[in-house]
Amino acid sequence: YYAHQGIGFIRLRRNEFDAAIDHFRKAMNYTKGITQPALLETQQLLAVALAGRGNLAEAEVIAQSIVAAHPEVPQARDLLERIRHQMNTSTGKRP
Repeated sequence: YYAHQGIGFIRLRRNEFDAAIDHFRKAMNYTKGITQPALLETQQLLAVALAGRGNLAEAEVIAQSIVAAHPEVPQARDLLERIRHQMNTSTGKRP
């Protein structure tokens, strides 16, 4: 889990969105014993990578599911707002 999450994070920072998405999705296949905060972080990073690639609708769905499941997490609400703003402005910049 953590290896894929870490590599995904590095790829995201390099704007290598396809590779980042691949690693975040692989990380989500190895969730046994992983803490809830780590899982939330990976889901949020996946949404950011998807938005960076231009898959705003899929990024919005993921962010919405995080907010619905964890309304107490302000970072998730902020991410959802940034994705929606990006959808409205179509700047092509990462949320």
